[in-house]
Amino acid sequence: ASMVSACDIRQSIKNTYEDVTMPAYEVQKFNWGAGASFYSIEHLGQDGGSFIPVPGENWMKDAQGNMVASWLKDGDWWGGGNAGGMGKKPNMDRLPKTMRVTWYDYADDRFYQLDAELPSQKWLYELMQQKGMDTGIAEGNIRSVPRYDTFQVGMAPKGLVILWLMSGGGDYQIELAHYQARQLQDMTLARYKEIYVPETEYMMTREDWFKEEDNQKFYRPETLAKLKSGWTPSQDWYLRLRTKYPYRFVMTGNAHLKEYDAYYGNEESNFVLGYERDQDNQTLKAVPKGVRLYFQDNAGQRYWMDIKFHEGAYNSGERDLTANQQVFEKMFPNRTAKDNDKPVRMEDFAEMEFHVNDAMNSVSIHLVKGHQKLPLHFYSVDVQKLAPYTFYPGVPKPTKEQIELIEHGL
Repeated sequence: ASMVSACDIRQSIKNTYEDVTMPAYEVQKFNWGAGASFYSIEHLGQDGGSFIPVPGENWMKDAQGNMVASWLKDGDWWGGGNAGGMGKKPNMDRLPKTMRVTWYDYADDRFYQLDAELPSQKWLYELMQQKGMDTGIAEGNIRSVPRYDTFQVGMAPKGLVILWLMSGGGDYQIELAHYQARQLQDMTLARYKEIYVPETEYMMTREDWFKEEDNQKFYRPETLAKLKSGWTPSQDWYLRLRTKYPYRFVMTGNAHLKEYDAYYGNEESNFVLGYERDQDNQTLKAVPKGVRLYFQDNAGQRYWMDIKFHEGAYNSGERDLTANQQVFEKMFPNRTAKDNDKPVRMEDFAEMEFHVNDAMNSVSIHLVKGHQKLPLHFYSVDVQKLAPYTFYPGVPKPTKEQIELIEHGL
């Protein structure tokens, strides 16, 4: 017979006792993952920045101090990507309460560390129980799934850290919090190599990083020249995009809006079904970077209209939204991210108006509020015919049960 130690018995009693006496939001397990992402050197550039995570110093812990997530490798594109091999793969765990993030920023030439408490576990518990539309709708796989399943930690310039909760498919993403990490004054690249990198392993110096083939290929020469001269990226762009505005989506002309899938400059996103529109119409939103509108024309034909609000290639997930950011700032002067949590009256909301012509081959987009009507910039529009109740061309017709889900949810 196997021997059970007194320590094992005490631990078993402790775990059972905690599960019985602790609030459900501290002990209930969910199937979730965690990953990290990193900013681009410039939001107008062509590829991402580079950083080194410090081994053993990037983790999340639950309310009892047990480690429930860790990541070891470099991150994914800004605000996105799945956990995969560089983070915690989805499995059943208690929700995190605290977080440590430690990394070296090549562009900034500094080490940073953040020790932070996550937002209210009760709120996280409520978010993790929300349902959303399955992200496999391209194959006609319409079903209800958890709306959120992955924590995404984003390292921005100068030690700014933004934390999101997202779905594995990316249709839903919400910002949870942002933090300022502290600089580790005594840690240098040489010291890091001495502690963490075996003699047999290669590690880039900052000079090597400037010469790396990928950097020479992707970064603009003027960007590398600025970095070499002492310039470092600023937090301003990331803080600016965090500002949310009171506006809602509407369609006019030969279009009657049904559902939409929207993506925003602060990396939030939301897939809104018809029965969710009233709630979303009262929700503050950042400047959009893309939206797919599902609608019917006056004759009842269903379409999608896929619109991109950014120009050309993007940089590690970051779009240049400067032109439309300025339009929103003109419509809502002096508004900042500090206003995101303040109540807004319904009469303060503007409308993002998409006007479609009768021939379905032209759209104009304006931000409208009262007597103000400001044109918005967009760079591509794709219109596709759809069968009733479908979200992609050529997919199977939804079943009666799936149509019920689209119209009314669970």
